[in-house]
Amino acid sequence: MKKAFLFVFILSFWVFTAHGAALKIGYIDLDKAISESNEWEKAKKTLEDMRRTKQTLIDEKGNEIKKLEEELEKQASILTPKSIEDKQDHLKNKSL
Repeated sequence: MKKAFLFVFILSFWVFTAHGAALKIGYIDLDKAISESNEWEKAKKTLEDMRRTKQTLIDEKGNEIKKLEEELEKQASILTPKSIEDKQDHLKNKSL
């Protein structure tokens, strides 16, 4: 019985190794495939355009706040403490 089991084991091992020789294993570089696809390039361009637009809006808002701060500093000597506080609150609301 041991000989029959050993024979079947060796025969199955031989069959599987002979079949495995024809087996080919492939490798796909997903990073390269994605970065070279047309859809990726379109999405990347769209995101970059959105980033530029948002950055422009942020820069404009920052410049506006700086102008208001400079204006407040110039007028601080003639304004009442209450109006200075109101303008500072207005600046805080603008920056949010």
